[in-house]
Amino acid sequence: MAVTAVLLAVWQGVEGIRLNSGGGWRLAGCTILGLLGAGLLGRVIRFQHWVNTEVQDAAGRLGQLAVLPIGSALRLLLVLLVLNPAGWLAAVASGLTDDGRLLVWKAVLDGVTLLGLPKGPRLPRVLTVLGSTTVHGLLLWAGASGRAAMESRGVVAVFLVVSGLVWVTLPLMLFRLRPVPLANLVLATAVASLAAWFWR
Repeated sequence: MAVTAVLLAVWQGVEGIRLNSGGGWRLAGCTILGLLGAGLLGRVIRFQHWVNTEVQDAAGRLGQLAVLPIGSALRLLLVLLVLNPAGWLAAVASGLTDDGRLLVWKAVLDGVTLLGLPKGPRLPRVLTVLGSTTVHGLLLWAGASGRAAMESRGVVAVFLVVSGLVWVTLPLMLFRLRPVPLANLVLATAVASLAAWFWR
């Protein structure tokens, strides 16, 4: 999975540079603005802290999945699969590039994750899959709907490059090699994209 994440990061970076029509300084500037702006905004609204709290709570209760009430099990699974920045980015990137391979890979990964979880009530699992599919489908639709406007403003290239940084950091987080503010990095894709929209 770590190798796949790095390959995806390289692909997104190369694709972003290929699609970039605004010059290297603009691409670099928007990326830096996104990272700095998201770091500041994330600190103010405590976005990373909120995500960490939710994920740690879910991870701590994962072993109890088989005995949790249906409502609690559903919330736990929704946190794991829907509060999932990699899925959000894969869905939006697939819509913006008209290339569904990234989202297909993420869907397979989510399926493997579900198979590896302790057995629990069937209804929460079904509802979680439906919820995850709905959220990612809406993000895919949003990316596809805005593709023309975002391409004309040079937003797609910036989004791909910044979101590629998220994929690079996933192995660091998964293997606990280094603490990574993943939620703030996801926020950086939005801030950088907004900067690209107004940077003419």
